[in-house]
This record gives sequence, structure tokens and C-alpha cells, in this order.
Amino acid sequence: MDKKYIKIGIGLLIIMAILLMMWPFNNAQKNKNRINSYVEYIVDENTVSFFKNLVVQRGEYFYPNDDIQAYYELGKYSYKIPAKISTFENYNPLDSLGRATKAYACLSKESMPKENEERQDISYIKPTGWNQNLYESITDGQALYNRCHLIGWYLSGENANWRNLITGTRFFNTEGMLPIENRISNYIKQDKKHVLYLVSPVFEADNLVAYGIVIEAYSVEDKGETINFKIFCPNVQPGIAINYRTGENMTINELLLQSKE
Repeated sequence: MDKKYIKIGIGLLIIMAILLMMWPFNNAQKNKNRINSYVEYIVDENTVSFFKNLVVQRGEYFYPNDDIQAYYELGKYSYKIPAKISTFENYNPLDSLGRATKAYACLSKESMPKENEERQDISYIKPTGWNQNLYESITDGQALYNRCHLIGWYLSGENANWRNLITGTRFFNTEGMLPIENRISNYIKQDKKHVLYLVSPVFEADNLVAYGIVIEAYSVEDKGETINFKIFCPNVQPGIAINYRTGENMTINELLLQSKE
């Protein structure tokens, strides 16, 4: 056999051997990178009101973005107060990735659903990052994700408005947003007055699922004496790891097992 072909054959064998040696490392690195794309929060179930005692677990494979705190109160409402009080709703256009961007309204009895009005079906809407899974630890249907209104239906009467819907966890929807919305609703119903309300989803880069939302609210007639806050609600679920870039998710135990592979 020609020595030239023998050298080529030996060279190919060496390359194949190197590639085989690198294969486990590359797989391990890809696995680690995938695991590192998950951000996971552990929540004390006894202290869910406004997430004031939300605890972040840090470790080799858990690292929340330092710019997005687990919970923080940003301060007083900062929007310019309109000279004339009137009910209105504005929903900003979806961005280039199809994500809801911002909702701003002056809420009142007029903006709320009429008496006996029923909420319409929105099940066909799939906001960005909608990678639904069921977990036994989640009550009310076991579904991780809800179609979360930036401005709740019973405050705005909005149903299948893509500009007003994001992918949010069950916990985020019922334990984060709902207490705030109830406070606004009760004030409007009791006092029949107006509340300025601004909701801004917090997305990082090209992530399809928001880390949470910033809610700002201001009671207009009494110039913020009753309601005047700016709060961040994190989009989290106890015991579940979420990849905010894609919406993929798994239990914390599953993620820990994969981290050991």
C-alpha cells in the first residue's frame, strides 16, 4: 500500500480518537449550559403576600440575575397625573418577539365588566414561552402556566387581548398579582373613584418568559393618599425551575439529578 495513504489513514484514526475523547466533555458542557439557563426561586409558603419573604436559593446551578431581585418595592408611583380625570385603557403593541410590552389605564367602575357579564374563553391564546407542563404540587389543575392579564379581567373587562397577556406561573398569578388587583378592585367598588394603573413586564434580552412585572398604582382623587406604590412581582413557582429564555421547566429535583450527570 502506498505510504501516502497509510499516513492519511493514521491521521484520520488520530482525529477520530480525539473526537471520541472530547465527546463526553462536550455533552457534559452542553448539559451544564442548559442547566445553567434555569433560574429557580424557593418560596416560603407561609409568607406569600407580596413576596416580602421570598428566599432565593443559590448554588452551582442556580443563579438569579443580580439585576432582578426576588422582591423589591421600587417606591412611589412616578407617572404624570392627567389634568382631567377620565377612564381609559392603553395597551402597547407587541414587540418583535411577540411579547406584551406595557399596559396603562385609569381604572374605575366604568372599566370593569358589567354586572352578570361572563369572562370569555382565552384558551386558544399562547403567549410567548408557553411550554405548559403539569405538576402534582400545583393545585387547581396542576398546570404550571396561566395566561396572565397585565391588567386583570375584573379591572378592565379585557378578554383575549394579546397585548394584555403573558405567560405566568400559577403562583405568580394567584399569590402575586391577585392580592394587588383585589386591593385596587375593592377601593374602586367602595369609593367609586379612579386609580391610575401601569403594568410593565420585565424581560431580559430575548427571553420569552418575563422574570416578573412591575405594577404601579395611584389613587387619583385623593392624590395617592390611599394607593400609591410601585412593586415588582416575580414570576416564580415554588419547587419548579424555569428557563426564562424558552419557557421550558422541570422540578428542582429533576434539575439536581441532571446536574450530576
